[in-house]
Amino acid sequence: RALGEEARRVQAERGERNLRCLTERISELQDLTLASTLSFEQQLDAALSAGCRWFGADFGMIGKAQEGTYVVKLRHGDSHPPAVSGLPIAESCVEELLEYGDPVAVPSANMPIQRRHPALGHVQLPVYLAVPIEVHLTADRVLEFFGAAPDHAAFTETDFASLQLLARWVQTVLHRESFQ
Repeated sequence: RALGEEARRVQAERGERNLRCLTERISELQDLTLASTLSFEQQLDAALSAGCRWFGADFGMIGKAQEGTYVVKLRHGDSHPPAVSGLPIAESCVEELLEYGDPVAVPSANMPIQRRHPALGHVQLPVYLAVPIEVHLTADRVLEFFGAAPDHAAFTETDFASLQLLARWVQTVLHRESFQ
């Protein structure tokens, strides 16, 4: 009985921590939304910066699949390894991400096969969190975060909820930018 009560207490504390974390992240995106003096690129860079902090990533990118190649729209954070535009997406993690449409996370409880990233060549990074973004009814953009820490903890449900929230926010900015 005491173990059951302890488990419920721990679960309640974890739930409160997750709710507090999501509330802080929503508040940060709300502040970004209200920052009317920022250009679209500055807004997207600030969103990538937030994502890097939230997910413990070294750098983040917004990319686009264009005529079978990957184009880096924006990158924030560590400049190594360098990102290159124009490389083919065939047989890459980006192709898989766009094909299946589900968020991808490494490390995770059920770690997928890591494939090469078209902008990074054959560099394999142990931390990868990504989600496709649809703009004008076409899912050809990706929001991605990368890290080199081999001991990075598995991503949580809170991280996935935050990634989806951030992706929607980035999607909105990309929509507004396309109409300017």
